[in-house]
Amino acid sequence: MRNFNAVIVDDHQSSIDHLLDYFQTVKHVQVIGTFTDPLRALTFVRVNPVDLVILDVDLGQQINGLEWISTVTRFNLKIILYTGFRQFEDDGYARDVIDVLLKPVTYIRFMTAIHRLDMDYRLNNPPSTQSDSLGDSYNYFMVKVDNVYGRVKILFKNIIYIEAKSRYVAIHVTTESKLYTSISTFRDLCDLLPQEWFKQCSRSIAFNINFFQSYNKKKIRLNHVKHDIAAGNLKIYEQFRKFLDHNHI
Repeated sequence: MRNFNAVIVDDHQSSIDHLLDYFQTVKHVQVIGTFTDPLRALTFVRVNPVDLVILDVDLGQQINGLEWISTVTRFNLKIILYTGFRQFEDDGYARDVIDVLLKPVTYIRFMTAIHRLDMDYRLNNPPSTQSDSLGDSYNYFMVKVDNVYGRVKILFKNIIYIEAKSRYVAIHVTTESKLYTSISTFRDLCDLLPQEWFKQCSRSIAFNINFFQSYNKKKIRLNHVKHDIAAGNLKIYEQFRKFLDHNHI
């Protein structure tokens, strides 16, 4: 996976520290600078190899984040806006930013933005040969278990399907019989999973196509799963329908 050099620009050090804690778990993005002064950040990105800027919008009286973006367009930087004001979302996306994070950002929402950064790079830099992207080391969930500090690493390639329940999302894996759960939303987990491999087939289920066996009468059979899972209307779940139609004979 491509490694990225990042800087964080925010006039509040506490907001920078919040992101730095999250970045400790992201191995392919290295934070090489943090700035509470946006003008110093401008000077830095002009002379250093920076790929990504996580940028606050309200930066004090000198310059705001949207003006800051306009001054560095020629440097081909990827931008993730980091703001406490929802009204800046439209302005941010109009400037082709990777994502807009609202303070105080949760870890799962932060990781969604990093995943979108990865996906943007893949779309603009397709591999010359086909590879098993699910085998890449960064493609995993770190799921909380047992206690506040307990974690288990679940590789995407070992996930058969995820299923939304009333208060959690169940993660069904091949490696062991234990069922893992997450309190994150079903939509957040779907956003983190690579869409070329995971297809949402109903309101509450997304499955790994590598385990797909058959589909018939709105029922899906998956390898390593004893029971069939229910599928929704194919007109609604277009990506699932396209998967079924691919290489159809």
